Amino acid sequence: MKKDKTLSLKISTKDYDRIHKNASQNGVSVSEYIRSLLKGDISKDWIKKTTVQQNLSRIASTLDKNEEKNAGLTAAIRKELDILWKKL
Repeated sequence: MKKDKTLSLKISTKDYDRIHKNASQNGVSVSEYIRSLLKGDISKDWIKKTTVQQNLSRIASTLDKNEEKNAGLTAAIRKELDILWKKL
């Protein structure tokens, strides 16, 4: 994998010491340790819940407006929305 992007961030000395200690215990560099943590998170699909919740709410309000015209379709979509809400 080509590594061509740089991520810069500032952390406290206490946090750096903790990260450095964990990296040393795992026998890797600080960069490798942080990359391993990010890979775990990225595989979980980094999506902010609030963004998803806002979009689900927007869909629900659109369904409210059009429920009379398309009752069957609206019911099916609401069922899928409920499943998504429960997963959040």
